[in-house]
Amino acid sequence: MVNRIVVFSIFIAFFIPFSTMAAPDSTNAVQKEKVKKIFDDLGLNADQKAKLKDLRTEMQTMRKEHNEKMKALREKIKDEILKDSPNKSALNGFAKDIGNLRAVMAQKEYEHLLKVKLLLTPEQFKKLLSKELWQGMGDGRENHHWGTDKER
Repeated sequence: MVNRIVVFSIFIAFFIPFSTMAAPDSTNAVQKEKVKKIFDDLGLNADQKAKLKDLRTEMQTMRKEHNEKMKALREKIKDEILKDSPNKSALNGFAKDIGNLRAVMAQKEYEHLLKVKLLLTPEQFKKLLSKELWQGMGDGRENHHWGTDKER
């Protein structure tokens, strides 16, 4: 069982693209256009737009911090695996750390959505969570929880 956890964690850490990795700079213009379209589709007023932009910036900062922590853990895993005699206990600890970080990030994401919900009318929030807009919030990264280009 412990070996399965280690192997699964290594697989997760190295082979599955992370949903929270920062988008490359070349996608910034695309992202801005998507945000503008979503704001327009929701019929937001100026106050809502300003507050949502602040919330988005706050979430991006949290994702960046999360990415840095995940990167550090992946480096620790790599360093441990490269040793002549990797310590399975250490690898199991890293697996738990990855799980904990992901759980914290998931909590931050739903807390973010609850803040967004407070800014929108019930109709706007329902529309935001509609399939079309919800997937439009993704940035094309694989495994992004809001959808990928392949799904659209």
